[in-house]
Amino acid sequence: MSLTPKCLKRLQEGRAARQDWLTAIISQKLSAHEQEKLQAALELLTRFVED
Repeated sequence: MSLTPKCLKRLQEGRAARQDWLTAIISQKLSAHEQEKLQAALELLTRFVED
């Protein structure tokens, strides 16, 4: 199975919209210190999936 170009474009646009939303929420709701803590947590979680 493969996606049509139109379907692939819709998926990419949806992903970009979710990323934009998440970035906005993080910057609006979390302080700079909280954002740093979130970044550190994400780095730790990334190690789980990379191994």
